[in-house]
Amino acid sequence: MVSQNAPLKNTEQELKWIISHRQDWLKLQEALGKAERELHQKNVYLDTEDAYFAARRSMLRLREENGRWLFVYKRGLSLEDGYFSALEIEEEVSAEVALAISRGQLQAVGKGKVYQQIRQDGFEGALQVVGEVTNLRRVWPIRAAGLEGKEKFELDCTSFDSEHTEYELELETLRGDVLQEEVQAWADRLGVKLGKQKATKYERFLRYSAVNKPTISCLMPIYNCAETLVSAVKSICRQTFKSWELIMVDDGSSDDTVKIAESLATTDPRLRVFRKGHGGIVDTLNFAFKQSRAPFIARMDGDDISHPERFAEQMRYLQAHVDIAAVGCKIRVFPKKSITEGMMRYERWLNKACLPEILERDIFVESPLVHPSVLLRRSALEEVGLYEDGRWPEDYQLWLRMWLKGVKMAKVEKTLFFWRDLPKRLTRVDQRCSHDALRELKVTFFLKAFFTPAQEEQGMRSLPFDKRKLIIWGAGPNGKALAKTLRAHGLEPAYYTDILPARHGQTICGLKVLSLEQLPAPEGYFLVTAVGNPNSREEIRAFLRERGWQEGRDFRCMAGISD
Repeated sequence: MVSQNAPLKNTEQELKWIISHRQDWLKLQEALGKAERELHQKNVYLDTEDAYFAARRSMLRLREENGRWLFVYKRGLSLEDGYFSALEIEEEVSAEVALAISRGQLQAVGKGKVYQQIRQDGFEGALQVVGEVTNLRRVWPIRAAGLEGKEKFELDCTSFDSEHTEYELELETLRGDVLQEEVQAWADRLGVKLGKQKATKYERFLRYSAVNKPTISCLMPIYNCAETLVSAVKSICRQTFKSWELIMVDDGSSDDTVKIAESLATTDPRLRVFRKGHGGIVDTLNFAFKQSRAPFIARMDGDDISHPERFAEQMRYLQAHVDIAAVGCKIRVFPKKSITEGMMRYERWLNKACLPEILERDIFVESPLVHPSVLLRRSALEEVGLYEDGRWPEDYQLWLRMWLKGVKMAKVEKTLFFWRDLPKRLTRVDQRCSHDALRELKVTFFLKAFFTPAQEEQGMRSLPFDKRKLIIWGAGPNGKALAKTLRAHGLEPAYYTDILPARHGQTICGLKVLSLEQLPAPEGYFLVTAVGNPNSREEIRAFLRERGWQEGRDFRCMAGISD
């Protein structure tokens, strides 16, 4: 994790304005007269392959300025209401050292201020050049505009690539509140319209470079979501992490969804829209993945909202935890008036299950991650063969397939995703999300992990059917349904056990019900709980642990939150 307790020595504070047209940029220069200085600058931006600095609202660059090289580090980049601030440190380096840095050879400045600071802030990765931006800057004293003060006007013409050149006015000052109005009034008198800048040069560079080389590809299948699509897309456009592309794939909508998506795409080059015939969620997701280009894959739906810090927080988590392949976050269900008691229980359970070991432990309780809240490493998704269609929810099936291969999952312990709960949501109306379908899914993967027919090759954790006997905790409706599903897969349970004395000694669905005192030692047995109440689940865990049963090795909890 990054430690940023030690402050940098300098604080840069600037007012920034957008100049929409080149002729207005030239008009301001004409009004100011001959420039005091003219600087030809080349900014060479540096970062890691997984965008370490961009995910922390920081920037590392080499700047060539009229033959002079500077190595610059800024952190805490902030631009609000046209007022930019950042903690900054820079040092001059030779052309030879600059070349070495651009090749990732940071040891060339091992004793330099910038190197020492980024190491102190926790950076340990390998650098690479992520792009270059050229800039023409002309400088005047603010007095040239008839304004009092010692500040300097800087008029910039920045070329991000062959298609994107932008113009702006910058003013380094600590008198932002006063000068903002005075400069605006001066420009108005000249007939030049200034707009408050909303993004730093580096953020705009990331935005333009993401068009061809994004860090995150966000997959958004869209189908008849015209009423909510604008707010969903805007929540992605507001991400503080800028290097992303949003791939919207329309699955044959019958409303204005695709029309709205294509209109939104004209406002941001990172928005990409595709049309296809109706094929369902899995077909649409796999189509979207084939259009993606980034090493990280995010999910989003057309009716949900992402917090502006979602991508940045999730990128930082994956950078700090290289063993984690999929990261979600805490979620909030909305609107409140439509939330059922079952959904409220699910939200509470989801937001308590954040650590990798908890998600692994509870993989058979419920789907541990809200699919559209997740960021994955591309390699993990490719390893399991993308999404699979079938009788079950594609997301829960994906988590189980990943889990079976030993993939670790976790959550950022912050609420970064807002999950819209509507009557038409698939989790409410699709038969693949029914209790019976979910039980079938859990049993299928449970048997793959812990049991296997004698004629099949055994997995790492599994034993043949005839080498381990299964006990079901709970002889009520959930336990009966579980026994029926297990039998359909060829595994005959040995016993029930139950906390209710009235059931002890009975034979239910052909199985004897043991009292808790009759429960055998774990050797040769595996126990599955079919009790949905979360409090009871914890009591069962404590009871079994006290008697030597180890969760994962000897028992698993399976009944869901709403069972």
